[in-house]
Amino acid sequence: MKKVCGKSLFAWPVITVTCLVGAGCVNLEPPGGPAPDPTLTMVASMRADSQMMNENQRKLVAAIEELQQTNARQAKEIQQLNDRLATVEARVGKAEASWREGIERNTAAIRQESEARQKSLDQVVNVVSEEVGKVSKQQARSQAQASGQRAYTVQRGDTLNQIAKAFGVSVDSLRDANGLRDDRIIEGQALKIPER
Repeated sequence: MKKVCGKSLFAWPVITVTCLVGAGCVNLEPPGGPAPDPTLTMVASMRADSQMMNENQRKLVAAIEELQQTNARQAKEIQQLNDRLATVEARVGKAEASWREGIERNTAAIRQESEARQKSLDQVVNVVSEEVGKVSKQQARSQAQASGQRAYTVQRGDTLNQIAKAFGVSVDSLRDANGLRDDRIIEGQALKIPER
């Protein structure tokens, strides 16, 4: 005797065999009759197996759909994170470009200021050097005139032409008085100043 649980399994010519859910199993033999045909029993068993497989397939499809929804949610979250990352990268890029531009602008301003200060300093040095040279020449001339001798010590930046003009003599007479072959003189060199 074969027992099967489930819904309506099959119909015999005289009676319908039904397994009630929750009522347990039912004896497939008709009341007072012989056992059913084994083929029918096998068909009923296959139908029950098929129903179980259909139920498992339905559960599997539901699980797959749930996984697809989870994947879609995660893909959306990943896209949102990528969008946020792109926004942050854009902000960082703008900040970096602004920072570099500021550094370049400041470097150029510092370079210009340094060049301007150097020019100004060079001008001051040149003016001071010229004034010191003039004062030195005047002092030397005054000393030479006061002592009655006519001599001069070459200062930095002096030329033979400048010295000759300062003492009112020609370059040739200054060169001859000091035995010079050309106009080259060096700082600290003592020159005799010829009479006019």
